[in-house]
Amino acid sequence: ISQGVLGGLRVVLSDRTLAMTHGCVGPAVFSLFVVAAVVSSRFWLQPREGAVGESARRSSGWVAWVASLVILSYLQLLLGAQVRHIQPNSPPGWFAMIVAVHVTTAFVLWILTGVNWIGLRRCGDLTLSRPGLLLIGLVGVQIALGLGPWVVNYGWPIFLQFVPGSTGFLVRAKGFIDSIIVTSHVATGSLILAVSTLMAVRLWRARHLRKAGQGVSTRHQEETISPPTAKAA
Repeated sequence: ISQGVLGGLRVVLSDRTLAMTHGCVGPAVFSLFVVAAVVSSRFWLQPREGAVGESARRSSGWVAWVASLVILSYLQLLLGAQVRHIQPNSPPGWFAMIVAVHVTTAFVLWILTGVNWIGLRRCGDLTLSRPGLLLIGLVGVQIALGLGPWVVNYGWPIFLQFVPGSTGFLVRAKGFIDSIIVTSHVATGSLILAVSTLMAVRLWRARHLRKAGQGVSTRHQEETISPPTAKAA
């Protein structure tokens, strides 16, 4: 409801700050829906056999790594909102700094997705390695799509002037194709955050099941080893 109210106020008032807030809250709400879907799914309520086995033991150690993907993904959304809705009274050089951090963080995120996928693949759990592979592809597509909003808003970068048609390219305000490109970039960013959240919640569940399984195993061993109590005469 709050997100809907923000969207309505953003349209009615046409305020940059509201637009930025709306663009940052939306992906967060989407991620909460992902969490709700995971915790109400069969994966959560009825863990499959062997979920507390060797694969769970290996994968549970990657919770912090995948959590870093969630944080970096959301940081990218915040930076992207700053780039799209830069305030007119921003200090000189602020826009260039945000763009530089935005681009650098994108490639760091891409590298981390590869590292996480390699680690999760060794665990043998397809419910984790497949989303990890999907995440690599999404970040790669997002980096490629990131060039589109820059071109339609500011023209071709200097280092890409060799591309045919870049010299006479005309920047058009609020064109249909331009809006599709920008919207695709924003939507892909939300998907990256959602998949990262999905992996983080599943990993947290695997670690919880492993700890619960260790607790049950320890109690069973104690009951087996402890001598029987003497019966009263």
